[in-house]
Amino acid sequence: MRLRRIAACAAATLALCGLAACSSKAGAAAFVGGTRITDADVNRYLTVQSTPYSNGQGQQIRPRVVVLQTLILQELLSKALVASGGPATQAELDRVHDSVLQGATEEQLTSQITKSNFTASFEPIYLRTQELFAIYGERARATSADAVINSINKRGIGVQVSPRYGTWDATQFGLQGEALAPGLSGVLTTGTAAPGS
Repeated sequence: MRLRRIAACAAATLALCGLAACSSKAGAAAFVGGTRITDADVNRYLTVQSTPYSNGQGQQIRPRVVVLQTLILQELLSKALVASGGPATQAELDRVHDSVLQGATEEQLTSQITKSNFTASFEPIYLRTQELFAIYGERARATSADAVINSINKRGIGVQVSPRYGTWDATQFGLQGEALAPGLSGVLTTGTAAPGS
């Protein structure tokens, strides 16, 4: 099984239905299938140095938006897994863990994350999101990242985002708009799996 990069996952095609801006509820950053993600949820993974920066490809990275996108993806994947047989099991998580890291260690991933001015506590969130993508791919017997995303799309899980963070782009499986250019750098582009991809 060849693993795909998380940036590719976030940029892959997804056709979700019912996407719209969040209502102006105070403190709401996004809703995923009715589950609220707050500004406080986002802020806990940022430092005072979490300001926009350019990665090695010249893209501008906005840490606040990267965190929200990761939280949205994790919630979306969690809900899709529940709908496809139940939450990810510890055995499934253990099975994909090393493959998702693609030879890196969690310590290396944490180091890269903190160098990019996220808190160390963002590492398990970021890694878990990739693991969930891999597990969903296995359950769906998908042969590519696009096939995983198309399968998730069929679940019809709605995503709403506060305009402060941009918009949820159904075709890109991520946040878009003036607020960010997607992607991270270095070890942060470790893979996310789709069986046979």
